[in-house]
Amino acid sequence: MAVFVGLGVALLLIMFQPFGTYSFQHEFKYLILAGYGVVIFLIAIIVYEAVILIIPKYVQEDGWTIGKEFLLTLVFFFLSVFSSYIYHHLVVGSSLSFSGFMGFFIFAVSVGIIPLGFIFFWSYSQAKAKIIEKKAIETFKAETGITAPEPVIHLEGSNKNEFVKFLKSELLLISSSDNYIELILAKGGSIEKHLLRATLSSTSEQLAEHQDLVRIHRSFLINTTKLLTLGGKAPAYYVTFDEYPALGEIPVSRQQIDVVRQCIADKLL
Repeated sequence: MAVFVGLGVALLLIMFQPFGTYSFQHEFKYLILAGYGVVIFLIAIIVYEAVILIIPKYVQEDGWTIGKEFLLTLVFFFLSVFSSYIYHHLVVGSSLSFSGFMGFFIFAVSVGIIPLGFIFFWSYSQAKAKIIEKKAIETFKAETGITAPEPVIHLEGSNKNEFVKFLKSELLLISSSDNYIELILAKGGSIEKHLLRATLSSTSEQLAEHQDLVRIHRSFLINTTKLLTLGGKAPAYYVTFDEYPALGEIPVSRQQIDVVRQCIADKLL
C-alpha cells in the first residue's frame, strides 16, 4: 500500500502539476516533485510498522473499528504533511513559519484528498473482508463440526533409520550446532528436546512445505504460529516465545527482520 500511495502522489504532482507547481522552474524539477512521493512512502511505512510493533492490539481485527482506521489515517496524513513541509524547506529553500505551514497544509489537503481517501477505503475494505471471512469460517466450523487435521511432521536425520515424529503445533524451534540439530518441542505442558544428526539446511528443505516454519538465523528455525515478541536493535535483534520465556532470546539475522515482523503482524490480523 505504501508503494502505491507514494507513487500516486509523485505521479499526480509530475503529470498534473497542480497549485503552482507548473510554474516552478528547476533543473531537477521532476526529481524534486517525485521526492514528495518518496517522503510519503517512508512515512507510511514508519506509521503502520510503528503501530504493529508498539501497540499491536490496535490492529487486531477483533477490536477493529472504522474510528480506529480513520484515526490512523489522520495520523499518517498529518505526519506526511509535516514531513513534506520540511522536505520542501530543505529542497526549495523556503523559510519555516506557521503561516507558511498552514498554506502548505491547505495545498497538501487539495493534493492529498484523493490518495488519502484511497488509503482509508482500501484499509477499511481489507479489514472488513478479513472480519467477514473469519466469521464465515467460524460459523461453518461450528455448524459442520469440521476441523482441519493436525499436521504431523516426520523429520529424518542423516543416519539410517534415524528420525523424529511430532505434531507441527508441538514444534517451537530447531537449533543447529556442527552436524547436529536440536528440536525443542512442547508436549503436554512440558518441554522436550531431541537431538538429530542433520544440518539445518537439509532440515529446512524437509520442512519447505510448511511456510510458517521459518529459518530466522543461520543456526535457528522457529515456528512462527507461536506467540512471539521481537526485541533488540540493529544488529542484535532477537525473538522470545511469550508462552515459553525460559527458551530465552533467539537471535534473528538482519536479513530476516522484515520476515519476522510480517509473521508477527499477520498473526495479529
